[in-house]
Amino acid sequence: LGLAELVLGLGLLDAVKEEAALGVKENDTVKVNLATGKITEYVKFETGNLCYITAGNNAGRIGVVTHSEKHDGSFTTVQVTDASGVSFATRMENVFIIGNETKSMASLPKAKGVRCTNTKTAESHALPP
Repeated sequence: LGLAELVLGLGLLDAVKEEAALGVKENDTVKVNLATGKITEYVKFETGNLCYITAGNNAGRIGVVTHSEKHDGSFTTVQVTDASGVSFATRMENVFIIGNETKSMASLPKAKGVRCTNTKTAESHALPP
């Protein structure tokens, strides 16, 4: 199933028409009210927006898109910086935009998507003396 088939199957034809009117493009994120079928919010895929990494070695991390590079004949690479200031790179296919700058469209976990080192994880799970 393609995206258009899935959307039409869910009866969200109005949302598809609205996307075209708003200028929503590939890799942008759209928030749809399922009851009304209307777009309530959308965020463009651009530098400075908050993102969630969906796959790869950095899956589960949250950060801000700092740079995007298109490589001819290869993958587009996106540079992301997390809340602790650590920068990492991933493929564009792994990036899902979740908000403008620091305002997320969804609630974030307590750690805000920052990856802990093995030592920090062990310390947080250790029993108190």
